[in-house]
Amino acid sequence: MAEQFQDHRHEELLHLGFGDGRKRAWLFEQNVIQSEIQTDEGFDVTVFWTTRQADRFRRL
Repeated sequence: MAEQFQDHRHEELLHLGFGDGRKRAWLFEQNVIQSEIQTDEGFDVTVFWTTRQADRFRRL
């Protein structure tokens, strides 16, 4: 049951600064980016990912 929850995908909006290049690259590698908008402070990125991917991202 826990594995099914971790594989459930959900959409989330992330705010990345220009210094978050490693995190941004990881999102591209995972192919989870739905859209991306450059702002004055960095990027607003909409992702569609699993709970497992979200947890791994937060540990980067």
